[in-house]
Amino acid sequence: MPECCQQVAGEFDYNEEKMSLSLYGGLSRATVVAPFNASPDTPKHNIIHGNSLDGCPITLFNAFYTKWNSNITSLDLKPKTQVDLRASRLSCSILIKGIHLSSENEPFSKCQIKIPFLEHWIGKSPFKVQVDNSLSEINIDYSRPENEEFEINDHDCYVRLVHLASSPAIPYGTSPQVRHISHLEIEPYEPQSMEWFIKYTSELVDFLGVTYGGSILSKQINLYKKISEENQIVPIYFCRKKAKVEQYERNSFMVRYEDIKSMFQEILTGWLNATHKEKLARNMLISNERRPPDFLELRFLPLAHAAEVLSYETDYSTIVEKHEFKNIKKEMLDSVSEKIPSELKQSINNCLQWANGRNLKGKLKSVLNDLEEKTRSLFCVDSDLFIDGIVNTRNHYTHYSTKPGKKILQGVELHWGIQKLSLMVRILLLLRSGVDEKIIQTKFGSDNRLAVERVVWMEICEEGSEYRVN
Repeated sequence: MPECCQQVAGEFDYNEEKMSLSLYGGLSRATVVAPFNASPDTPKHNIIHGNSLDGCPITLFNAFYTKWNSNITSLDLKPKTQVDLRASRLSCSILIKGIHLSSENEPFSKCQIKIPFLEHWIGKSPFKVQVDNSLSEINIDYSRPENEEFEINDHDCYVRLVHLASSPAIPYGTSPQVRHISHLEIEPYEPQSMEWFIKYTSELVDFLGVTYGGSILSKQINLYKKISEENQIVPIYFCRKKAKVEQYERNSFMVRYEDIKSMFQEILTGWLNATHKEKLARNMLISNERRPPDFLELRFLPLAHAAEVLSYETDYSTIVEKHEFKNIKKEMLDSVSEKIPSELKQSINNCLQWANGRNLKGKLKSVLNDLEEKTRSLFCVDSDLFIDGIVNTRNHYTHYSTKPGKKILQGVELHWGIQKLSLMVRILLLLRSGVDEKIIQTKFGSDNRLAVERVVWMEICEEGSEYRVN
């Protein structure tokens, strides 16, 4: 700890989803609360300083005890007696490698994000190859593309696409390799805390996941901190859900950089300026894709909820204007008799909170009616039947009140309903960020995988089949 010179040996384990620090002792003493039972005096440590075996400084943040063994050797230890910890384990949320920080609010000047297949998504071709007819001479020229910078005024920062090459190892041997690599860079107008960088890094990676068309995670995040007029690069690690990242080739992406290059700055601004509900919806989509549940029902519900959240952002979502409903609601509550129980009055008030909202089918139909027919055809055949199947199935798995004979999505219908619903949410998120609808029609319509899937799901009933109680 920064304020303490106590040193304790231990082991640190990081597996992406969790960080744990196992110590041969403890960072604080413990107080006896019962025979052979003591609890740490300081259950949480905001900052922990450490050093690796090779002498590299490490800073851990937001650590708290999850397990400990107290050094109690006698039954006659009275409550409130202080003892040492023999061994302990702490869970942490953030690790900074290469520096000891005194506060989680210490500023950093910029951030570098390494993202898988980013150079394929950008689509630059920096190599020129000349081969003579006899294959006796092969000349390879590499010209590093110019870095591209986008100023995001609304968020006081710059976002850059940075390009570089990895030089071949020396000696070159028989198979020298030169790789072209691209990464993202974020630089705020003024230095910001690591929490600021984590937030914006996550949002940009999520944007790439939606344009890639599948799961994606950053490989490494490096923060830059100015020390004595020089930038020190320190990697940062934080807990997040694991995800299986597929192999992406040039033609694997749903929307590539070259498709939106002319409007990229405006689209990035639109993505970062998303409303709270839009951010909720995309978190549901991205989390569902990064770690899909084993059961179809559990994959379906987050996507249905994402669609529902997006439907709140339409003009059709309310029956009357919000300011008008506020007055109506007040009149209704004022007319309630004072003699009724307060619990009942509160229940009436809670019910009125949602009285001005239209039903989900109506709201989703309004959302889809705002799309061109060519766009709707990317994820459904008949929009009315598609919405009926989604909403009825959502109601079934939310309330389990479906009567036998009513149609819901089941089996193969549910599988393809999930695929189409995921595609619909992705399209809506891109449109609301500023991607042109014609681009989405062209790119999603020409995607080979989507085209093959479309041939299959066009033959499957979108409304579902009759529900039967087993």
